[in-house]
Amino acid sequence: MNRRNFIRGVARGGLLGGLLLVPGIFIYRRQVTGGGECSGSFHCSSCGKLSRCPLPEALKERETVKGSST
Repeated sequence: MNRRNFIRGVARGGLLGGLLLVPGIFIYRRQVTGGGECSGSFHCSSCGKLSRCPLPEALKERETVKGSST
């Protein structure tokens, strides 16, 4: 293996790793944990996990949103 093929292989491996890492991070961030704690540092109304969140604050927010849309 010469230097050019080695550098090309390392670059391809790095790009492939990056392409797999970015979607993995986004998928991980959208998961809801059952530990009773919110992983976000923002309000429920702007959370992407609101529809699946089991926390009492999220339940109240869903009721508020449901009540205001009718």
